[in-house]
Amino acid sequence: MILKEGIYEIPKDLVVYIIPGRKGIIVKKRVDRSIQEGDFRCQDCIHRGKGHLWGFYFEKRDICLKRPKPLKNNGNNIQCYFGAPYNKKACEMFEHK
Repeated sequence: MILKEGIYEIPKDLVVYIIPGRKGIIVKKRVDRSIQEGDFRCQDCIHRGKGHLWGFYFEKRDICLKRPKPLKNNGNNIQCYFGAPYNKKACEMFEHK
């Protein structure tokens, strides 16, 4: 669909991204990822620990021990995991401390 130059009203449940250089837009449905009262966070999970996000990082970060990354040949043979930020909304594998 080609839009003419002008002002358009965007519904609150949609998000519009402008693609610079290509003169285009992307319209997506807005997803509510906010943490509501009563939701659990990664900080309350027993599977949260310290480990490596990537094989070339020397320092350990907060990770989810239930979510290992597929091991690629990173040269160090370090098991890497997906991150678990302090205030991130808990996933479906959440178990309370």
